[in-house]
Amino acid sequence: MNNLPAADIGPDSPRCSEGDAASEVDDSRFIHVVGLYKNGTSWLSHILCAHPQVIGWREFDIIRATHREQPASLTRRIACRYRPARNMWPSLDSDFRFSVKQKEQVIRDMFCGRGWIPLMGKDVRDAAEALDHDDSGNFIDQLMRMAGKTLGRDNRPLLQPGNFTGTLGYGNSTRRDLVRLLERIKQTNDVSQVPHLFFEYLQKQCVPGTQIALKAADQVLCLTLLQQLSPRSRKIAIIRDGRDAAISAAHYGELMRKWDTPWIPKKRSFMSQLRSWAQRARILSDYAAKNDIVILRYEDMKRNFDGVVDALLALLDLPVSRRQLREIHRATDFATVTSGRRPGEAAEHIVRKGVIGEWKSVLSDRDARLAWRVAGEELTHFGYTQTGQYIDHLDARILAPR
Repeated sequence: MNNLPAADIGPDSPRCSEGDAASEVDDSRFIHVVGLYKNGTSWLSHILCAHPQVIGWREFDIIRATHREQPASLTRRIACRYRPARNMWPSLDSDFRFSVKQKEQVIRDMFCGRGWIPLMGKDVRDAAEALDHDDSGNFIDQLMRMAGKTLGRDNRPLLQPGNFTGTLGYGNSTRRDLVRLLERIKQTNDVSQVPHLFFEYLQKQCVPGTQIALKAADQVLCLTLLQQLSPRSRKIAIIRDGRDAAISAAHYGELMRKWDTPWIPKKRSFMSQLRSWAQRARILSDYAAKNDIVILRYEDMKRNFDGVVDALLALLDLPVSRRQLREIHRATDFATVTSGRRPGEAAEHIVRKGVIGEWKSVLSDRDARLAWRVAGEELTHFGYTQTGQYIDHLDARILAPR
């Protein structure tokens, strides 16, 4: 592994005492769906968990819940903002480093602040973060009451793939298991091991041998740390035309602000969103040149769902019949996940329009030219053209249909 992201996280760091390390974790069972943001990660996650051998867990970024990103140098941040020559872009290995948070903050972020238990609205979130967790059972009970949820019975059977139509979450857990997870986090002597405790918790929810798909929408900047924390897992990135992604990100931010969610993104301009996409696209390309990762294009999946998904599942050693592939397509298409909307029909929903090339009808000619100057190199690298056409398989690392 090249250049560990933080000096206190690594294979040579002190090991946990007995009870700390999740020694039973088999991370080869995990499939991590990573960014880019508003590029189709939710769709891809639902596709995977629709497979009869996979359980998909609801979105939760365990890395950012347990680690704090260290700011890049001022020179690099200015380079990223104003985009001079490509060799001035931030580097994944040298500029995006993470340190472990204090245990108290990890507990707050895991259970109250980052979506593990989605407490909607700032007032409810603040009340949750103010709870006393000295009594773990009482803490979990209060969170459940605030969320209006009931946990599964402690003796419920282990979860089996194929029995669920959507992704799973804390609501499919038991009180005993959540209390046990919290207790292990409180007792650990090495907070850097908390992600492993979380992975072990997920693994023990499911029958042996289950493949578990985890999704966090913007983990490209965390890829080096993710690789270190889960070296044998499969990593899959999905990318789409950054001009469409920037439009979608702006609309999504407005919706999150209207809903007053605990994860409200900052208000940013279209060009700022596009620069962010270009930065991550460059980092993804650099990471893929050195590490094993599967890259899909959103547009290829829209145009040839069966071919791309069949190739992906084969690569993941997840056999699928033609009938099962049709069922997966039907269960995850736009109309199904939006309760009957047609592609292109907008609504106040986390799934927007389900179309490609929206930027051509939204951007003025001037803004379209500026967008190309901002992100043209990264768009070209992944096969997108200035006029909105798609060059097939320009990058050999992009998964091609069989």
